[in-house]
Amino acid sequence: MHARLQAGSAAAVVAAGAVHGLGGVGKTQLALEYAHRFASDYDTIWWITAEQTTAAVAGLAGLARRLGIPELPDQSEMVTRLFDLLRGRGRWLLVFDNAQDPEHLEGLVPPGGGGHLLVTSRWSAWGRRGFVVGLSVLARDESIEFLRRRTGAENLVALDALAELVGDLPLALEEAAAYLEETGESLDSYLDLVRDRFRELFGLEGPVDDQHADRQCVASVWSVSLERVQAHAPAAEALLSLCAFLAPEIPRRLPTEQPQVLPSDLAQTVSDSLAYNRMLAVVGRYSLATVSPTTVALHRLVQMVIRARLGEAGERRGAEVAVRHVRAIFPNESWEVRTWAQCERLLPHLLMVAEHAQRLGVAGEAAGWLLDRASTYLRERGQYRQAKPLAERAVAVTEAALRPDDLEVAWRHDNLGRVLQDLGDLTGARAQLERALEISEAALGPDHPEVGTWRNNLGRV
Repeated sequence: MHARLQAGSAAAVVAAGAVHGLGGVGKTQLALEYAHRFASDYDTIWWITAEQTTAAVAGLAGLARRLGIPELPDQSEMVTRLFDLLRGRGRWLLVFDNAQDPEHLEGLVPPGGGGHLLVTSRWSAWGRRGFVVGLSVLARDESIEFLRRRTGAENLVALDALAELVGDLPLALEEAAAYLEETGESLDSYLDLVRDRFRELFGLEGPVDDQHADRQCVASVWSVSLERVQAHAPAAEALLSLCAFLAPEIPRRLPTEQPQVLPSDLAQTVSDSLAYNRMLAVVGRYSLATVSPTTVALHRLVQMVIRARLGEAGERRGAEVAVRHVRAIFPNESWEVRTWAQCERLLPHLLMVAEHAQRLGVAGEAAGWLLDRASTYLRERGQYRQAKPLAERAVAVTEAALRPDDLEVAWRHDNLGRVLQDLGDLTGARAQLERALEISEAALGPDHPEVGTWRNNLGRV
């Protein structure tokens, strides 16, 4: 990759490469290793979480601040200034981690400059952006050697069977090794456990080579580890259940904020710093999450396994808890500059819990409120295109949870109208603001002071 990026630089364009492959195959780790190994080639290395467009914009704005560009209300303007700055510089590396596809990076990559771009993604068609590296699972002998070194086991037949069972997927191999190291259980016993969980989960005798093979491999080995954690630290399972509904990289202190809205056993643990740190240590020892002084990070596949283990009713309860928690800590006045740092920090988690709430049909009123506050924040930061779909979802979710003529629905229409106005869609804006005024007049009466706010907003279109 290094040679190909260097060769691309000689062509007087921003050299770019993409690493694609299954979830859990090691794309992010490869990008991290590249950035570490060739750090001396760059003056600036910046990591951007790219799964959500809003997070990518925030990441670029963070780099702009780091390079001396002043904080601006309009983050899009900050990104423009950043690209102007990078156009005149060399020796920089931007890593866009877990990008969905090339379309989602439109307008988010520097159009010029002497730097490099590296993208990780499950999407394979990145050829028009630059060179492409397809990352596959490990070769069988590599899997066996990895397990042998980590566990000290010398039974090559059993090691081969375990590698086969987890599909040679690096993430699943790492979890299997961590479990064996932590528990001291025999390899044969662990094989029996994983086989049993695989049959329970999928009704099959071994991994299937299809689009869900990565999920199946991870589900089996993680189910065994999660059961172990449940037996020894029940509150840790409650913490993981909360984290499974948030964005993958979670601020370490986030679960400790507003603990009164969490289940009682988890609230008690996170309110005690010593107990909370011990719980994180258990989670880290079993490689269920990567725990650092500032973050607790769960792989997306691990989050999927945790949610699946909850069952339909448990998943709905888990989503409600996560929505309630983010609702308690997200700023109400998201249009105020003083709240923007907190809004930016929580936005990825807000979007994730709102997505789960919609998918499961729970916590509609709270999810609608969160989407409305997120849309308001993005509108104030100049991200009108990103604010629009959130405002539209806020209207739909709130209408479904309440009544179409509820006053909260009026506020949702009002916000959507202002977003459309900022986008230049005056016809659409007028329709939304008229609906907001109609609802408010019916609910409060035409002479109520708050109705004047809606009349004023409509009069500006």
